[in-house]
Amino acid sequence: MKRLLALLLALTLLLSVSAVFAEDAAPADSAAEAAAGDTASAEPAESAAEDRLLVTINGDEIRESNETLQSYYEYYLEEMEEGTPYREEIARMSSMDMALKVQLIKQNAYAALTDEMEEAYEAQAEQEWEDLVNEEMEASYGITADASEDDRAAARADVINLLESYGWTEDVYIEKETETLIYNGYLTSVAEDLAARPEFAATEDEIRKAFEDRVEEDRSSIGNNVSNYEFSLYLGQDPYYTPAGYRGILHILLDVDQSLMDTWTDLTARLEETQKDEDDSEEPASEDASSEAAEAPAEPEEPVTPEMVKAAEQAILDSVAGQVAEIKEKLAAGAAFEDLIAEYGQDPGMEDPETLKNGYPVHAESILYYSPFTAAAAGLEKIGDVSEPVVTQSGVHILYYLRDIPEGAVELTDAIWEELKSTLEAEKQDDAFVAILNQWLTDAEVVWTEDGASWQYNQDIINQYASMEEEDEDSDVSVQVLGIEDEEEDEGGEDPEEGN
Repeated sequence: MKRLLALLLALTLLLSVSAVFAEDAAPADSAAEAAAGDTASAEPAESAAEDRLLVTINGDEIRESNETLQSYYEYYLEEMEEGTPYREEIARMSSMDMALKVQLIKQNAYAALTDEMEEAYEAQAEQEWEDLVNEEMEASYGITADASEDDRAAARADVINLLESYGWTEDVYIEKETETLIYNGYLTSVAEDLAARPEFAATEDEIRKAFEDRVEEDRSSIGNNVSNYEFSLYLGQDPYYTPAGYRGILHILLDVDQSLMDTWTDLTARLEETQKDEDDSEEPASEDASSEAAEAPAEPEEPVTPEMVKAAEQAILDSVAGQVAEIKEKLAAGAAFEDLIAEYGQDPGMEDPETLKNGYPVHAESILYYSPFTAAAAGLEKIGDVSEPVVTQSGVHILYYLRDIPEGAVELTDAIWEELKSTLEAEKQDDAFVAILNQWLTDAEVVWTEDGASWQYNQDIINQYASMEEEDEDSDVSVQVLGIEDEEEDEGGEDPEEGN
């Protein structure tokens, strides 16, 4: 239900006023400005749009200055690059589709509203006004519970004056916020209703089929390509297919004195640069490069040798030798490696129960880890082996060969099962809500004006745009992304499809 609720709330009216404090009139660290980062301003946006009537839906007007219409219009324009064919036409159609559906949701929200609900929403809006004023008083004027009544009154007057300078009186705020709460409350009730319907429950066969489909998708896209697999991991994805050759590795990370680490990393980088320069010097230098070198000779710098790097590395190992000795003694005495991670380890990743259970997936060709770490992991011969301490830019590591990770499909765990179940059910609920919106639109009385003709759904434009897109596979925007599907127009000539 969470995903559906997010989809529904994405349609919410942009009516919050917290963003007024984002202007220069308020301090940069004000509480209201922080809130403005998460919510859109309800302050009427400056727009070149004239206040022309475009369409009525069940008697409600949508004018060209409609906030919802203009917000989505700007959004769709940003989604399409300048110069894209039919960019403005598609942005107008898509934004009008959304504006019509938002208006229908508002109409249904108020139809379902009881007097008791409205009173509760008004009380909540009143409390939110008080919270907004008090938070700004504290953020901008340092007003706390210990402040004097005079200081509180002065700060409150300043905050209210600032709000009023933007057109936000207490009455306007409460009216707008109440409307938002009614709208969002209705969407929440729709989401809860759809989530409770048994026809939207995912069956076992559907879940298993979804798992098999995902395994096959990852098998095709990843195969035995270690880079592809680890790039998916880097993006925070959990592939359903694992290439061959992976092993689960635990490790104890020991912190190192920063000055020792800086010395070692600096020497290592300089040695690598020296070796690179030597390789480059074997190639014939261009005439221009030789001339530049002659004109501006570089200051001589003490050359870095492998021995210097080795000595710096040894200094790091010596600095943690006491801890390493303790760890080895405890391992010899039968201590569990996992317990020693908790006692000595400094890697937050090892605090995750799943990681501690399965280990980091490491391959001999891994690209996610520092090369000394990867080499040490690949060098362990059998499960249960422990490495000698290894130095990387993160510190000193002691590795443990936990397990071999099977090639192929991942295990269908309870967690994956529940995730797939939730995803499938959310998709069903999404589809149901889209069907509800489309049915409302079909049943609605929609009357277009002459000025609204250019905002009306036009199948010919969609067909031409889709045809151009097929010819240009590199296009950044698709018809589906814009929420307009390529379908036949209905008898009335209007066919604004799914807006999300």
